Amino acid sequence: MLEIETRNNVRYIICAKDKIKKLGRLVATSNKTKIYQSFSNPKIAYKVYHKTDSEEKNNLNPSWDRNIKSEHQLIYNLSTQQKSVHLTEFPIGIIAFKERLIGQEIVYYENFISLDKFANENNSSETIFWTPNIYLSMLNILRELLDNGIFYEDIRCYNSNFIVLPSTLGAPTVKLIDFENGQVWFVNGRNETEMKDFQSKIIRDLCSLINQTNRSFGLFDNNFVFSEMPESFDKMEEYVNKMNKLLQRR
Repeated sequence: MLEIETRNNVRYIICAKDKIKKLGRLVATSNKTKIYQSFSNPKIAYKVYHKTDSEEKNNLNPSWDRNIKSEHQLIYNLSTQQKSVHLTEFPIGIIAFKERLIGQEIVYYENFISLDKFANENNSSETIFWTPNIYLSMLNILRELLDNGIFYEDIRCYNSNFIVLPSTLGAPTVKLIDFENGQVWFVNGRNETEMKDFQSKIIRDLCSLINQTNRSFGLFDNNFVFSEMPESFDKMEEYVNKMNKLLQRR
């Protein structure tokens, strides 16, 4: 039985780390997290933090080992924007024990695969055909967040922040799943110049991610590489649509 509290509109699951495995089935492991799918609600998962290999080797305190106040503020701020954000599901709550952060309660997606794994293991012609749709989804997700005052900074090659949900009926669905302090900044009220800088940073990082993903798909032609950074989200959308037309002719 879960011990659940609500503090200032943020849901808390009170649970010691060694008890988490009794709450769900282990479905994924990364360098610093383990994901357990809830036994009682398969649409919910528990993301539990652990030390990275480097932190373990050097006997360092893990980066996430902190008081829960900053995590509370993060999830509270995200929750206030959820009604306006339709392409992304934010973390639901905090897993804590003795006022220390253990992890997050998050939405779980069945049959998900990380973007880099999807590109490296699914480079069939049919999969490659859908790549522009995947890229437009990524762009729309990040654009919607920024339009709602949320700047997502952690867009890198070889990370698992974007996941792909394959479909037998058409284009795969794309989701952004990782929301932690240091990755997310709330930028409502910033001036026009600052907002353009945030947009440019997103575009630059997304171009780099797309270039790397295209190489994984075997798309080495210059038409599938961003040699210059688009000046706006609209220009980037135009370029991806051009890429789509070229793929349809192949």
